Amino acid sequence: MHTLNEITPRIFRTLLLTAILVTSVFSSLPLMQVHAQPTAVIFVSPSGSNTVGNGSPENPYATISHAVGAAPAGAEIVVLPGTYTEMVDVTKTLSIVSSSGLASNTIIDATGFMHGVEILGSSASGSSIEGITVENANAEGIYVQDASSVDIANNAVLDNVRNASLVCPLSGTPTSPCINEDKGIELIGTADSTVAGNTVVGTMNDGGIGLSDDGALNPGTPQPGPAGASKPSIDNVVTDNKVVDNVGGCGIVVSAYNPGEGVVGNIVSGNDVDANAEGIVVATVIPGTSAINNTVTGNSVLNSFTEGVDVDSSGGAFAPGNVVSGNSVIDNVIGGNGPDYDFPHPQPTGIAVISPTAAIMQKGTVVTGNYILNEYYGLAVANATGTTILSNNIAPTVKVPILGAVASPDPLSSLSSELQSLSASLSQLQSTAASESSVAALSGSIHAINGTLNSLLATVSQLQATAAKASDLTVLTNAVNGLSSTVSNIDSRAQTATDLGYVAILIAIVVGAAAFGLFRRRTVS
Repeated sequence: MHTLNEITPRIFRTLLLTAILVTSVFSSLPLMQVHAQPTAVIFVSPSGSNTVGNGSPENPYATISHAVGAAPAGAEIVVLPGTYTEMVDVTKTLSIVSSSGLASNTIIDATGFMHGVEILGSSASGSSIEGITVENANAEGIYVQDASSVDIANNAVLDNVRNASLVCPLSGTPTSPCINEDKGIELIGTADSTVAGNTVVGTMNDGGIGLSDDGALNPGTPQPGPAGASKPSIDNVVTDNKVVDNVGGCGIVVSAYNPGEGVVGNIVSGNDVDANAEGIVVATVIPGTSAINNTVTGNSVLNSFTEGVDVDSSGGAFAPGNVVSGNSVIDNVIGGNGPDYDFPHPQPTGIAVISPTAAIMQKGTVVTGNYILNEYYGLAVANATGTTILSNNIAPTVKVPILGAVASPDPLSSLSSELQSLSASLSQLQSTAASESSVAALSGSIHAINGTLNSLLATVSQLQATAAKASDLTVLTNAVNGLSSTVSNIDSRAQTATDLGYVAILIAIVVGAAAFGLFRRRTVS
């Protein structure tokens, strides 16, 4: 029988050992990453069954639509190679992926259907479709409406918009219900969504990829029709897509149709846009609509039937009350495009920044760092006040480098907003660095900021090469160098935090082992 004096030290030692081991585990938590897993994984195969199948790898369903109906929200639907003749309607959060990762062998044939895949409503926010071929729809191949955080990645969207009667005419009054924006991939009233790495080829009666707002006029559904949900298209990213041979419409279009909504803060970057009816367009179409702070950057825009890049506030009957402001065309390669028929003497045009009259003036467009070749007009500007034209490389194969404007001598005018945003990001990092609970998150933020800094440093070098004003270069260079120093300081602090985390784990393990050894020796004795 043990006395109280014998039991108490033993309890104390046990509690001490437990506390040390718990501390060692929790001290490593900032260095761990937690990945959310889907609540269910459901399989589909052409050889499966919708009657006796259960969605398992051994007994898959036969159609994607049946799997979508059976799946709980948040599930992943894995589609095995084969051809599926259907339209897939998604109204809850789902991930639809090909098992092979290859769009070439996993095909949704939407012959006779309105769409190949449609993702509809806020309840479908967070959905994704990846690695699928979607082809032969009467209208849009992939259609997203009023959802957010949707990912459309690495798909092949081929030969859609096959029904020409569904597409609204470019001018005049439609004689029957029709669709204004009937692209291979169309997003209407979406936010924070990504269209990345897709191939959009051969859209038969309209163009490649579209972003538009929703509202009284829903440009993605037949008009006239019921009013949409009144949502802007905001902060979406269209990147690294191949958009080729869509001869009925624009390669990529960011367009506003609904007063009070608009297209705002969208980014079109790194796309290969070749041989479409028009290249890349940022525009307002209906009176009172808005296209604000959209960016077209790092794209290749070649061989369009009309102009290459068009920032345009015209539309309808010279839509009054439009707001087109703060848009940017940066670091694109543009060449071999056709005429812009909005100008009095149409000629092949690389970049057009245009409003129909001085009463409908667009404002503050930035055009910088573009390489333009094989055009008549490199850059044509009309009724666009405050346009900044800076450091574009216009080849000798361009007859008139700039029409209707002059190049800006002031480099800071186009970079000040970017520097301000960068400064704000760094200030936030400084304020949270000491208490940041996740070293991995901090390091990721620093990596992103460093990428922006490197871009700015490259811009400084470019400006130096073009002999910009020395006083401006001094201010800009000092600002970037100061920010670079701040990032290095934060990066060092993040590394120190990482090292201290590992040291804490090591100390906890050593102390725990020692305490456990002491406990064993005393127990044996």
